[in-house]
Amino acid sequence: MCRVSITDGEPFRWEGRASADRLTEVRRAIQEWARRAGLPADLIEALALASYEAMANVADHAYADGSPGTVSVLVSASPKALDVLVADGGRWQAPDADPGFRGRGLLLIRGLAEDVTVTSTDQGTTVRMSWRRD
Repeated sequence: MCRVSITDGEPFRWEGRASADRLTEVRRAIQEWARRAGLPADLIEALALASYEAMANVADHAYADGSPGTVSVLVSASPKALDVLVADGGRWQAPDADPGFRGRGLLLIRGLAEDVTVTSTDQGTTVRMSWRRD
């Protein structure tokens, strides 16, 4: 179970196994953190969905051998911005030529967040998302 402890000014932090069965629970914990942080409902939903999609990309694509690796999530809020970092220790894999109904996670993330940066190295991939709050 994901436990959320909110202290004024404290970010949301979670690190664990990047498996689909855990991600919904983490998404709910992010929503609860955001509610307790006093974020508006529309920002909470965008934050939760974008974070979930980034985590789902880790579960689906980061670890080529199919074994679940780890994912870490950091969400921080200041009076001016909301910032999210989702990182893994896997290797970037090019999407299938025809992903069918799948393969739209980054497109969705870019539609939800105001700024998105994806950085891939041999040590893993990091997705940074941010929203202005002013």
